[in-house]
Amino acid sequence: MSDCRKEINNVRPHEELGMKRPKNIYKKSRWIWEGAEVERKFVCRYYASIKETAENRSEIWFNDFLMGGLDESTGRISSLNAA
Repeated sequence: MSDCRKEINNVRPHEELGMKRPKNIYKKSRWIWEGAEVERKFVCRYYASIKETAENRSEIWFNDFLMGGLDESTGRISSLNAA
């Protein structure tokens, strides 16, 4: 595990978790992934966020880059071209 992931999961409290650390509330899922192996790259010091823009509509941001939109009434995510 990278130092960055260790910091995020074990040291840094998260506002969305009531200022708790992920390691303090994590519970192993009973679900087993049976899909193809996925390459994951963990980025440190970057921020993802969801910004409410209208009733049942939100924008999905990665740092200062608008990634797409979220329709909360349907749970559908749209790309920038379809947002």
